[in-house]
Amino acid sequence: VMTYRTLVVVGNAQGAGGFGMGRGANPAEAVARGIRSAKKNLVVVDRFKNAGLVHTVEGRHNNCKVVLRAVPPGYGMKGSRTAKAVLTQMGISDCTAKAHGRRNPFSVVRAIFKALARHQSLAQIARLRGRRIVELEWRR
Repeated sequence: VMTYRTLVVVGNAQGAGGFGMGRGANPAEAVARGIRSAKKNLVVVDRFKNAGLVHTVEGRHNNCKVVLRAVPPGYGMKGSRTAKAVLTQMGISDCTAKAHGRRNPFSVVRAIFKALARHQSLAQIARLRGRRIVELEWRR
């Protein structure tokens, strides 16, 4: 008996997304199960100026380490096709992604979502430091 396995990433291109695995007797069934699973694992990210990350984050899964670096607005997306696809679904258009170690698609996607789950917004960082946000501009 032949079965299909899919890795599905869903997102609304406005900072929310998730991923899931699906197995089924045919590809359509596997994708449908993957989408259902992905909707249960949603991660919400506060984006910097609706395009990028506020700070650099790192995520690990097994032997895969993914570093998502914050870059100035308008820089664009640099990284592997897998990372670009995931971050585009999340609505992140200014970012640099680098994967180290085992780079199979499941490990990379899982590590990216672990990194995004650790991402903090400007308001959260200011609250932790006991500061107020007046105006934040990108400094080189």
